Amino acid sequence: MPAATFPSIEPTGVQINLIAPTQISRSLSGRETRNQVGGTYYELTYVFDNLDADDRRLVSGHIANAKGPLQSFYVKLPTSIDDATGAASGTISVNANAAAGDTSVAYSKVSAANETVFKAGDMIQFSNHGKIYEVTTDSVSTTTTGTVNFYPPLKTAVTTSHTINYQNLEILVRYKEDLGYEVRNNLFADFTIEFVEVVE
Repeated sequence: MPAATFPSIEPTGVQINLIAPTQISRSLSGRETRNQVGGTYYELTYVFDNLDADDRRLVSGHIANAKGPLQSFYVKLPTSIDDATGAASGTISVNANAAAGDTSVAYSKVSAANETVFKAGDMIQFSNHGKIYEVTTDSVSTTTTGTVNFYPPLKTAVTTSHTINYQNLEILVRYKEDLGYEVRNNLFADFTIEFVEVVE
């Protein structure tokens, strides 16, 4: 069972890395072969500057609660990343079953036709699992339906009973390593926290 959700404190900066483990072999002629050798996941670095004593205690208490990197927990994606920037609104339902390994899903919605529902770079999730996916191309609807392309491939199959989540997204993570922090004489604290996405 995951630990408590990470405190709702907005970071002053964030770095997001998509990790796609790849084996690259180069022949004497210079030709390369490339093969993905593991599942794709995200690593996120959140920077918190000048946290007051109350916020510092919330963060340090959470680190203790999660037992460092032992337990997983949810953390909210930062503002401007946690919401889709397209015209997505209301409930967006999966319109056709999609299998694990697929990189596109058909959807239906209640809104106008010929609008960009999701934009490349938007983050989405599906209602039946917590994996984060990134939209790879703009998704323009036709009447009330459309198709969204994303990466990495679906970790878990989705059906027409599921929906696409695109607002206030939270990602299941663990701490990458044991953590420390600096508290200055003015009692303000700085944290740089690395999270690793957990795929369950």
